Amino acid sequence: MSVHKNEKGFGLAELMVGMVISSILALTAGMMLYSIFLSWHRNKNAIESQRDGTIALYMMSRAIRPATNSSVAASGSTLTIGNKSFYLNASSLWHDPDTGSPGDEIEIIRNNVSNLSFVKDSVMHSVAINITLLDGLVLDSVIGYRT
Repeated sequence: MSVHKNEKGFGLAELMVGMVISSILALTAGMMLYSIFLSWHRNKNAIESQRDGTIALYMMSRAIRPATNSSVAASGSTLTIGNKSFYLNASSLWHDPDTGSPGDEIEIIRNNVSNLSFVKDSVMHSVAINITLLDGLVLDSVIGYRT
């Protein structure tokens, strides 16, 4: 039986060290990917909230601007402009384009509104709107109407 003193290759100790280093690198890469995914998800939700709030304010401004002082009524979380209304129901913002026709309501923001308030200023001919979303985003706007 001959013994080879110049054998080439890795021993058990070298293989174990290599596996430990590879495992640490794989765990680090996995944690980085997970962190990137969480950040992307948070940003996506924030962008969607901002978009929904912007659409809601746009719809309200389109309804308020051509209104007159006598046709605008603001009461807490309900805004009525002639036969149109915007209101909070549970945590959703709704728009009723014709209060006389049941079943035509539109849910503008679904399950994401924590607070909604409308304040009418008859002197300045405007309505102050405050929408607070569940993720903490606050949208404020003051929209003027005709005298």
